[in-house]
Amino acid sequence: MICEAGKGAANVAVLKVITALELEPGRAAYLEHDGLCLPHYEQAVEQAEKELAAWLEEQLRGRLESFLEQFRLYDRHRDVRYQHEPKGREQEPWRRAFRLFWGDATVFFEPDSQPPHGAGVGQ
Repeated sequence: MICEAGKGAANVAVLKVITALELEPGRAAYLEHDGLCLPHYEQAVEQAEKELAAWLEEQLRGRLESFLEQFRLYDRHRDVRYQHEPKGREQEPWRRAFRLFWGDATVFFEPDSQPPHGAGVGQ
């Protein structure tokens, strides 16, 4: 079944991430991106050695603190008194937070990026 194949592929991917994170270049690459979504983070922490699990927890805590700061700045820029301030990365934290909790589900906020329902079926 496709769902079982998807779970198997996800398990292999998490194991590859854990292997990469055992070395400094892997950790550096991880820090350049958004990291794991929470379901895969939980899986990685369960399978990782204690030191790596603690490192992953520290990185997740930092991501969450960053989200809070970005949401605070976003709210500030919504206030008419501060709308003149330049806007930047804080305009998109909701997308990164969404990905953290639900993974790469772009269909929820970029519906045009997906093929129409039924496209390609039976063709």
